Amino acid sequence: MLENLLIHLMHLFEVLLCGGYNQLDDINCGPPYNGFANVRMTVLGGQRNSAARAFLLPIAGIGNCSNFNIMASREVILSAGGYGSPQILQRSGFGKAADLNACNITQLNDLPVGLNLSDHVVAV
Repeated sequence: MLENLLIHLMHLFEVLLCGGYNQLDDINCGPPYNGFANVRMTVLGGQRNSAARAFLLPIAGIGNCSNFNIMASREVILSAGGYGSPQILQRSGFGKAADLNACNITQLNDLPVGLNLSDHVVAV
């Protein structure tokens, strides 16, 4: 099945090239943003899988892991990726009032958090 998928993907790439689209070496490397690339991701059972689910949860119960509580004395930059960062901001009260109210979250700041978020995955 994977071999068939790769063949279809190669044909799709050929069609996109003939249509004038740019093939990007790395979709995360910056401009030009218009184009297509082979995107690497973790998949389990045909569904996207987070790094935590793929690598941390399977070893969580083996007993040689340690948990740490760290307190910050200054600002902290928190990044959780394209999906997780908007979720953290919204759960913290940053976002559109209607979205936050629907989840019983008190709005702290009216910001367009996650409004441009879209999935650009093509399935063959």
